[in-house]
Amino acid sequence: MDKLTPEEIAAVELIIDRARIKLMQTELSFFGHILLQLKQEYNGQEHGISTVAVSVDTIFYNLNYIHKNVKNTNDMVFIFMHEIMHLVLDHLDKKRIKDRDMLVWNYAGDHVINLDLFASGFTYSGHEHILKDRAFIGKTTEEVYDILIKDKPDDHGCGCDAWVDVIPGDDDEEIEAVKDMVISAYNSHVLANGTDDGIPNSVRTMMDELKNPILPWESLLMKYIGEVTQNDFSWNKLNLPFLPEFYIPTLHDESLSKIDFAIDVSGSIDAKAFNKFINEIKNILLLHNITTIGIYQFSTVTISYDVVSDLEELDKIKFKGGGGTDIKHTLEQAARSDGVALFIITDGYMNLQLTPLHKPTVWCVYNNKRFNAPFGETILFDKYI
Repeated sequence: MDKLTPEEIAAVELIIDRARIKLMQTELSFFGHILLQLKQEYNGQEHGISTVAVSVDTIFYNLNYIHKNVKNTNDMVFIFMHEIMHLVLDHLDKKRIKDRDMLVWNYAGDHVINLDLFASGFTYSGHEHILKDRAFIGKTTEEVYDILIKDKPDDHGCGCDAWVDVIPGDDDEEIEAVKDMVISAYNSHVLANGTDDGIPNSVRTMMDELKNPILPWESLLMKYIGEVTQNDFSWNKLNLPFLPEFYIPTLHDESLSKIDFAIDVSGSIDAKAFNKFINEIKNILLLHNITTIGIYQFSTVTISYDVVSDLEELDKIKFKGGGGTDIKHTLEQAARSDGVALFIITDGYMNLQLTPLHKPTVWCVYNNKRFNAPFGETILFDKYI
């Protein structure tokens, strides 16, 4: 395969970047939310990837394939949505795949996904070259697989080209993390749009089974974040000459670009719960244009305070738990912080004779329905894992 020139690589990367930005638009935010949490690997061919493919945490690009076959932003958007749907529909879980033929399983998933995306109103200019046999409308991936495996035709049942674009995983925690990410993306999309329009039909059906309650504490938290910041944003044109059609939210007042979180890491919190909280903070950093987040870990005193501005920095924060609970010291520090608001994640079992903060404060309290906040707002939820 011919090596791309620097100019050709730049053109491919531009198509990728434009598609990623388009998926950040509100009406497509379900996909954008998930995409922004996946790592990117631009040398997919070095991993045996002939097109574009997805694993539980990474999207792989074969730049030669994109250069040859993807001519516009909308087609790249469709490809992104297709790969994300493999994650959403749980096509990567080896426990679900079992001993099935991986190639045929992949093709079965491709049929299901493409049919669903087209039925949901999305388009792809090269539609005649992708798997989407209408005979499979309404069937599950397993049902399509059982039909395809009977004779395993070379053309995969449609007379078109097809490739492997799924990299299975067998780590239970990674598979569960994907499910959490999907639920969070769905809830964030609904909160931003007021409806689940723009989400494929199969995902809506799946969410009826996965999410209970409909708006868990994570989404309520996101709602409060939005209320804290919504009056301080305006939609300004993105200052990029090659993307004239895109707009992004910007802050009127740069002092409102930071919020603080205080996470109770006393004996009632373990590392798994802490990491769950960190994942929710990632969603806030992604979706609300918050440029900086401060994270306190506290027990009887503040154990640590980290200031982060991107996902990579968030991933580096380590759990430092243990001991009793007293938030007084942390509140004193938060009062001096330049964060516009404080969100406290705790079980609420502590001395609540506290001096109020003169800034918006939200108590996110789990497993403690009797909690009565000394000041600020309260989100109550039953569990954190």
